[in-house]
Amino acid sequence: MTPSGESRGEYVIVWTYQVAAEHEKRFLDAYGPAGLWASLFAAARGYCGTELIRCDEPCRFMTIDRWESRAAY
Repeated sequence: MTPSGESRGEYVIVWTYQVAAEHEKRFLDAYGPAGLWASLFAAARGYCGTELIRCDEPCRFMTIDRWESRAAY
């Protein structure tokens, strides 16, 4: 990945989240690959997908949003 976020022809955005335990299910429903966040992006040209990763720390997550280019994002 280059400093600009470009990776193999894609633009990648990484977000990290610390979620309160009582809201974890709602978070997973909203930010998972089939969640509301990905559904919103799915309507955009150039969107390639979202990956949700559970970190080792409790209630900590990362999402990786992939786009065809920075311009598409």
